[in-house]
Amino acid sequence: MEYAPPAVLANSDELNPYKNHIKKNFRFIWEKETCLQVSDDFYAETTKSEYEELTAAHAADWAGQHVLTVVLLGSQGIGKTTLLRKVMLEWAEGNLWKERFTFIFFFNGCEMNNITETSLLELLSRDWPESSEPLENIFSQPERILFIMDGFEKLKFDLDLDTNLCNDWRQRCPTQVILSSLLRKKMLPESSMLVALGVTGMQKNFYLLQHPKYITLPGLSERDRKLYFSHLFREKNKASRAFSFVRDNTLPFVLCHYPLACWLVCTCMKWQLERREDLGIAESITSLYVSFFTSVFKLGLQNCPPRQSRACLQSLCTLAAEGIWTDMFVFYPGDLRRNGVSEPDASIWESLRLLQRNHDRFTFIHRCVQEFCAAMWYLLRQPQDNPNPAPGTVFQLVTAVVTQAPTYLLQTGVFLFGFSTEKTTNLLETSFGFPLSKGIKQEITKSLQSLSQYDPHQVVVNFRELFNSLFETQEKEFITQVMDFFEDVNVFITCDYISQALLCNKFLSLLDLGSNFLEDNGVTSLCELLKHPSCNLQQLWHCNFFRDLSAVLISNEKLKTLKLGDNNIQDAGVKQLCEALKHPNCKLENLGLEMCQLTTACCEDLASALTVCRSLKGLNLDWNSLGHDGLLLLCEALSHLDCALQLLRLDKSAFDEETQLLLTAVEEKNPHLIILHQPWDNDEYRIKGVLI
Repeated sequence: MEYAPPAVLANSDELNPYKNHIKKNFRFIWEKETCLQVSDDFYAETTKSEYEELTAAHAADWAGQHVLTVVLLGSQGIGKTTLLRKVMLEWAEGNLWKERFTFIFFFNGCEMNNITETSLLELLSRDWPESSEPLENIFSQPERILFIMDGFEKLKFDLDLDTNLCNDWRQRCPTQVILSSLLRKKMLPESSMLVALGVTGMQKNFYLLQHPKYITLPGLSERDRKLYFSHLFREKNKASRAFSFVRDNTLPFVLCHYPLACWLVCTCMKWQLERREDLGIAESITSLYVSFFTSVFKLGLQNCPPRQSRACLQSLCTLAAEGIWTDMFVFYPGDLRRNGVSEPDASIWESLRLLQRNHDRFTFIHRCVQEFCAAMWYLLRQPQDNPNPAPGTVFQLVTAVVTQAPTYLLQTGVFLFGFSTEKTTNLLETSFGFPLSKGIKQEITKSLQSLSQYDPHQVVVNFRELFNSLFETQEKEFITQVMDFFEDVNVFITCDYISQALLCNKFLSLLDLGSNFLEDNGVTSLCELLKHPSCNLQQLWHCNFFRDLSAVLISNEKLKTLKLGDNNIQDAGVKQLCEALKHPNCKLENLGLEMCQLTTACCEDLASALTVCRSLKGLNLDWNSLGHDGLLLLCEALSHLDCALQLLRLDKSAFDEETQLLLTAVEEKNPHLIILHQPWDNDEYRIKGVLI
């Protein structure tokens, strides 16, 4: 839709009241709603490289063209939301994109859930100051507008709409149509996007994005962690003592890679030192949150009568559980009252930094804290309680955990397993001063026994998530009891010393490295052993590194499947792999490169490898921005007589009509080639394994 108001838009703080409005709002959010609560200087130092990437991503390229969609990738708790909020503040204060964007708008997934129908104009007007110029004026220069989208995983509706997209920013539509139209560049195609996505959100919404540029958040380095300890503890001796203690213990040190977990660990240890207690360390994620929560309870409710403190805690956990089971993460006063959270109680939880308030809206300090409180609701239930229809039963939660559950239910279930142990329950009872349910373990046991009797073709148990949950119990007898229910469990690795297992175990054929963070020395050691003649490994899955793998492909003729999906390989990394694929000693049959941030630039290397590597039968290129020109190069290679590929994983529907016709023509010309979306997934689901 064309619109031609005044040609010059406001670009100074004096002429841009919206910028002042955003500066005030996001300064408040930064100071009151950020877990880490660090100084601006500290945050700037630890995120310098991310800011440089963001600035470069939205700068014009050599041809004067701008990247219009940038994706911020990272797992839960890695700091995506914090960075996006700081970006808004930096722009409003004139420190970022001063000459690039006149207006930036922030969309929050939780808030979008409360809007059923709107127009883009109406949506933006919700946060538009009355003193600003007419909102319609901004659409005259859409190239000066940036939309930031956060919290995709929290959206209740599906954005994958094939029809009914809208190009009119005045037209009222369902909210999902507005968001999908912006993402797909149907509405305001010249505007820019900055989107935060976790792994789940990436897989679900990738095809909505038009030629995105990816930026991966790496988490806190060891240096960053040490800096944060120094910042939080202030006193050099205490900071040094606490950091040394954590560094000598693998689990908490790895957890501190995530900013949220680092805050929890530091806060717990700070309180321990202040109370002159011995430094304690988390044996699991649940025990870390238990340590944090019991410390919070001591600060706020220890002096209250047990009955009162129980009621206060139970109402908070009921609110959390209702939210988790109904996809609700923003709460209003009516929600609090319905679940028994009084105004004084809300003030207590706010002062203890479990809840945070923004005008009449409440949220938990982080979604993980809400998930923990939701799991604790099952411990606080009493027979005489009024039934709450929202939260599911223990059986429903356990079923969700060991099948394909949403992320937020998954972590709630993991916490529930952690609560099932007598050690954890006794610790909580001692801290709270009132009894808790003792039947959680029995309910979990009955649930798993029931699930083990289901037809495996109807209910596929995800043993990786089951072992994740069982690990939280730290109880060998309970784990043995539960696993005896299942007659058929394929465990493909259980050894902590991966390299030794590869060398000594002649029957080990598949290694899944999913959810692991291997240090450089570990990568080097593993690659050396993969090249050893005694290594019989045939499949390497979810490998989060690719350095040195080219040498492995040339040296190890037994390795047939290499899955490198969800990796920051990029085009340069593919170039190295393709050189190895063309080596006569390479016998690889299946290569997974999905979600590896590949572009058209790597397609020439892939095309060359496809015409040389006769052993390669399967190639996964899903969720990459290859473009029409890149697919044209690949299709030429696929039509070549020397190309032996039989299965190409691509979703043809994600491309324009011309590219779809091109892919279909290649299939028709080559009867041995099949192009499918997600052809390997069912096989992976049937293989049950454990995390290393």
